[in-house]
Amino acid sequence: MPNFKSHFEFDNQQRSGILLLCFLIVGLFCVLYFYEPSPVLLLDTSSPQVLKQQAYIDSLRQVALEKKKPKRYAFNPNFISDYKAYTLGLTAAQFDRLSRYRSKNMWINSIEDFKRVTKASDSLMTLLGPLLKFPDWVVKSKPSKAQKNSTLALSYKDKIDLFFLAVKPKDALSAYEEICNSHKKPKVISLVAGVRSKKYFSKSTKVELIRAMPTTSSRFNKGITASLNISSTLSTYNKAKKMFNKVGMVIELKKEQEMDTFTGLIGSGPAYFFYLLKAYEKRLLKLCNNDSAITAKAMSGLLEGVALSLEDGSSIDNLIEKVASKKGTTEAGLKSFKKNKLLSSFDKGISAAVNRSKEIANES
Repeated sequence: MPNFKSHFEFDNQQRSGILLLCFLIVGLFCVLYFYEPSPVLLLDTSSPQVLKQQAYIDSLRQVALEKKKPKRYAFNPNFISDYKAYTLGLTAAQFDRLSRYRSKNMWINSIEDFKRVTKASDSLMTLLGPLLKFPDWVVKSKPSKAQKNSTLALSYKDKIDLFFLAVKPKDALSAYEEICNSHKKPKVISLVAGVRSKKYFSKSTKVELIRAMPTTSSRFNKGITASLNISSTLSTYNKAKKMFNKVGMVIELKKEQEMDTFTGLIGSGPAYFFYLLKAYEKRLLKLCNNDSAITAKAMSGLLEGVALSLEDGSSIDNLIEKVASKKGTTEAGLKSFKKNKLLSSFDKGISAAVNRSKEIANES
């Protein structure tokens, strides 16, 4: 019968080894239990370098927060709407006081006037005071003693330098007649489309009249304004041109009939390009995974690049040649446009707009 040896029988050497191992294990447990290592600082947050960098990061964060805040622009309190008043923090009662005051043909000419009429609180005036804007002649003029005693009695009637006639064509003549009846030889800039000078002169000829036609891009300071001096002095005309040049550029016309061409060609021009962009937008949306924001940004960048290329002084044909290459994709697209007479159709559309402008002028 085989002789099995027990696993728990050890000689002296083995027992000594086991005992030593037990001592080592107990010693390690004691070290882990009683030893507390001092923390190692990987970064000293109180060092000047770290504090300086943190201050810089905080300043960038503050700048980003300021950019996100809605911007408030200076405004003339005599011409605010109920919605504008709401956005400024005025209550309905405060706006009603201002409206009643203005309905009496009385004007707000100072911050003190605004506060007195609206009864706005000091905290609100702290916010709105720096935004209130008044004409230069009000700010720079030295009021008389009577005006100092009652600034509420001031009126703009005798101080108006230029009238801008910006109403619907059906209301233009009645508004023009009202201006002429209340002012001696007024300076009028008509922005009304389709109403010619002979219609105005049938009501009154004692006027300095200028016709102008600004485009909607003027709000971005990229406008194109057609101007025609009908009967104003050179100084008045130059003043009007200076104003329109601040929101873009001015094209001076020689004949009143050219205003119809400008209206159909330039005034309606943005809508033509928007119409053509509809086909471009449809395909670009698919390319951008229907992300309208990215699509709009891409189209805006494309048009801005086209505008900068035109400002470079190259002819349109040269610009086309720089993009198109023989037997390439651009050439294929251009051939299709030519085959379908795209330029001819576009020109017919412009002619239709110009003719309609002439019809409106004859109807008014």
